[in-house]
Amino acid sequence: MPSSKKPRKPFNPEKHKAMHIMFALADHEKEKLKRDPRVAFEAFRTGDGNLTLWRVIAVRLNVLADVVKNGDPEWLELSRNAAIAMRDCRQHAEAGNAWTFTGPQYTAIRLALNAADDAQDQMTRVELYHAYNAACAGSKACTKRGVIFMDTFGALATGATA
Repeated sequence: MPSSKKPRKPFNPEKHKAMHIMFALADHEKEKLKRDPRVAFEAFRTGDGNLTLWRVIAVRLNVLADVVKNGDPEWLELSRNAAIAMRDCRQHAEAGNAWTFTGPQYTAIRLALNAADDAQDQMTRVELYHAYNAACAGSKACTKRGVIFMDTFGALATGATA
């Protein structure tokens, strides 16, 4: 090697990851985070729901729950109502019935998804990253059942069971 050339530093993937999450989400990334749970929600409305789609919605609602833990009481109430509706839907399906929402469940979950979209618009990329990691923490579905929902950070985000 010529004496005028410095040796290259080895590539550090951790440094690259840290830089990636410091920047704001692009518009198409924000829309994808909003669109996937809406598509799953629409499948429940039409009677085509299943456990996988239920988990996609659950992740989005868990993100909202993580955001509102110590925040706005109105959003906290929306989050609680949606969690109850999701639990009831799963119990109904596990009893051998269809994966669908009743009228009150549909309304509670729709309002919570709207609140999650509003919360996302107010969050930075780093806050979203931590909220999705918290939504997935400790979930057996995250570690054992594979990819349910791939978020725009490249990390696995599957729904926690209620």
